[in-house]
Amino acid sequence: MDSFPSDNDLNSRMIQSSNFLKWRELKQNIWYKIISKNEITTVKGTALILELEDKDKNSYEVFSTSLIQKELDQRSDVNYIRSTGKVEGKKYYGFDLSI
Repeated sequence: MDSFPSDNDLNSRMIQSSNFLKWRELKQNIWYKIISKNEITTVKGTALILELEDKDKNSYEVFSTSLIQKELDQRSDVNYIRSTGKVEGKKYYGFDLSI
């Protein structure tokens, strides 16, 4: 049986959810490379966190929308993504994908 990690170990590995950007907070019309996709459990269920990198090598951790998650679940060849801003007449923010 594994021993329970110490508080120091847990604190050093703690995920700061407040550091994650919301999709609507990401700069628009800039292509980002998808470095990794990580599912986490939240109070509302499972969420997908995208680790993104822009052309200047700046890194971002972003909560994906359910639409993005659905699209990425169906495709394994996607390497790049960009926010296209709020979709007119809708409550969600659009995106483009590229291989």
